[in-house]
Amino acid sequence: MRFPNLSLFSSSSKKTDDDSDLSYASFSARTTALVLDMLLILLILTPVFEYISQFLNPDFYANGGLTQAQATFEAAALHKISVADAMERLGQLGFFDKMASDYLVQIIVSACLIIFAWVKYDTTPGMFVLRMYIADANTGEKPTLIQYVIRYFVGIIAIVPLTLGLFVMFFNQRKMALHDYAAQTVVLKRKFRFRKKKPEDAAEDEDPKDKELGE
Repeated sequence: MRFPNLSLFSSSSKKTDDDSDLSYASFSARTTALVLDMLLILLILTPVFEYISQFLNPDFYANGGLTQAQATFEAAALHKISVADAMERLGQLGFFDKMASDYLVQIIVSACLIIFAWVKYDTTPGMFVLRMYIADANTGEKPTLIQYVIRYFVGIIAIVPLTLGLFVMFFNQRKMALHDYAAQTVVLKRKFRFRKKKPEDAAEDEDPKDKELGE
């Protein structure tokens, strides 16, 4: 496995790989891939999440909880009721219990899908579009299942507070985010290169009639 700039990975290696087709994925590339993955999950799984939510919170939906919760938010926004009263009313409706169960389901379902994609392909759809994949930070080989699990759940901690965990990338040469450090992984990006025509290829493309004319 060839790392970009191998000297960053091993103190015993003084070799650099300037001709490598790999580079460390940038902050912009990784955040773009994250947005693409989140949009894909929302587009495909929103109906599934809604169905599971109704199954787990039948009383909330049966009693018109969504309509009442929306009316409560509007009343609070128009200052018809205080924020404290609105929070109390939402609690009585079971709104916060519903939100907690919804969030837990989304984390579990998303974890299963994303970790499966990592284990199977070392990438996600968003990362694949941008030619990125995950590798072990020490060997460059495929990470283990444990590394992927650690990476996902620490990633939630890294991303939720305004993606602050991603900004760690700006302070190390391998552009490792907080969850990369926790799981000892790196994100590599394949460079897009145009194929240069070799001299022998040019000779093969030459018209035989032109050769005869030249002779």
